[in-house]
Amino acid sequence: MNIETIRTTKMTMRFFRFGNENGKPFVIIPGAALKSVMLSAELIAAQYSALAGDFNVHVFDRREDIPEVYSIYDMADDTAEAMDSLGLTGSVVYGVSQGGMIAQAMAVRRPELVERLILCSTAPYIPEASAKIVGEWARCAENRDVPGLMKAFAENVYSEAYLDKYRDAFAAFGKSLTEDDLARFVLSTRSIGSFDIREHLGKIKCPLLVIAADNDRIFGTEPSAEIAERTGGELVVCRGQSHAVYDEDPSVIVRTAEFALGKRAVFVPEDICFLNDLNEKRYETNILTLHLRSDGSAVIEDEVSSPGSSAGNTFGGKFYRELPCCFWRELTAVQIAEMYPSLTEAIIRDGRLAGLIERLKSGGQQ
Repeated sequence: MNIETIRTTKMTMRFFRFGNENGKPFVIIPGAALKSVMLSAELIAAQYSALAGDFNVHVFDRREDIPEVYSIYDMADDTAEAMDSLGLTGSVVYGVSQGGMIAQAMAVRRPELVERLILCSTAPYIPEASAKIVGEWARCAENRDVPGLMKAFAENVYSEAYLDKYRDAFAAFGKSLTEDDLARFVLSTRSIGSFDIREHLGKIKCPLLVIAADNDRIFGTEPSAEIAERTGGELVVCRGQSHAVYDEDPSVIVRTAEFALGKRAVFVPEDICFLNDLNEKRYETNILTLHLRSDGSAVIEDEVSSPGSSAGNTFGGKFYRELPCCFWRELTAVQIAEMYPSLTEAIIRDGRLAGLIERLKSGGQQ
């Protein structure tokens, strides 16, 4: 993957490109990073390979020499200047976290550059709780407290399951951080607390998709909801996901590609009972119902009835399990059935869950 450099009279910025050179321009603006995303070019291209056939994808870094005062609006102006130098107008712009703030500012100040806007895990301002989190990152970086920085960053950005899976990789990554990396991170996050574009969001007139995660420890979902409300954009909340839903949930990339192509994935809310099982040995009945939401996510309700459950028996009641957006693209009926070990065989034998997944894969619900 070739890393290219843009040099203008004002700044120098690196970027890389992948996909269809004749395709529609698609710009990715990443969030604040502990190391330059240019070092992960191959991984990012593979992660977003779903875009490669239709789009000419450009991923931009921050400018090379970051000044002592570097606001979100400055970052937006620099990215716009880089796009100007490459002739990228009427682009699909996708910004995550701090990159989503940059994308908002660019859509307000340079609307001709943005034909469609996708924002993920971001906000139109910095809530007090978010400012404290980012401030702690900056403090650790300034004091060269790398273990503290890695712990604070990872625990707020990623889910516990993701951290458990990649804990060794995070430890190795922390050891690779240099003085320049830490200094650059401080400069790129220092001015974030003053960002507030809420009063200007009405200037964004292009189609807009806002993706949030309900377990986002940095922003939560309220700032995303406010963006959607002020702009008339579409809001999708990914259930059970962290701030880094853009890395952890593959359905985000699918939704991004569909929206970029002008496809609107809307689902009719539906309740589907896929198991009614009586266990004669335990005198226990399980009724499993999948509640499909309009955003493509779902929750499985497990209603357990046993003698005495109406009197508060701990073996009775309703229990819930969240499934991610567009779960049928990543999970098979067998994989979902295995979430219920004592019922796996009965779910597979029943067949209704497998039929539902096939129907959703074929687009029969859309």
